[in-house]
Amino acid sequence: MKGREIPQTLVEKVHGILREHVGENDPIHSQNIARILQMGDEGSGTPGTRAIITELLRQGVCVGATPQGYFLINSEDELDRYTLDLERRERAIRARIVAVRRAFFDGPVKKGEDPRWVPDDPEER
Repeated sequence: MKGREIPQTLVEKVHGILREHVGENDPIHSQNIARILQMGDEGSGTPGTRAIITELLRQGVCVGATPQGYFLINSEDELDRYTLDLERRERAIRARIVAVRRAFFDGPVKKGEDPRWVPDDPEER
């Protein structure tokens, strides 16, 4: 789906599926969406489904995600929880960038040295 225009009919079908999955407690996994639409990418990380979800967001559909799947955001509280989670993940990615760049340029810590300081990474807690 990447690099190709997504047919609006497909976007509308996914939106219809998501209308049956409102709220963070009722997500649908991307593999199930792909299976329903017979997209053929159920086992490949569902890049087609992700592209369609991105298009729905571009079109103003408020879609959230968890490791369990996608859902339509149902309330401001749910929106706040979801955006806080995205911000936490963003900080973790930035910390990982700092760590990997430092490791590349400074090399391994020598025996007996203290480990290098890395910005707080919530993923490591």
